[in-house]
Amino acid sequence: TMLEDLGMDEDEQEVVPLPKVNSAILKKVIQWDTFYRDDPPPTEDDDSIDKRTDDISSLDADFLKVDQ
Repeated sequence: TMLEDLGMDEDEQEVVPLPKVNSAILKKVIQWDTFYRDDPPPTEDDDSIDKRTDDISSLDADFLKVDQ
């Protein structure tokens, strides 16, 4: 996991400050992560890495419509 890569224990309760992230944006990030959490990671030879930025699902297109 990312925590293991950083040498951190999953049980650590260290606070990570996010001073420039408002609650609406953080909520959207959590929603997106929850939706895609069970998807397998892309493989290195996955040619979807070369996808164009306008070649995204309608769900993601709607998701990205966020006031900043």
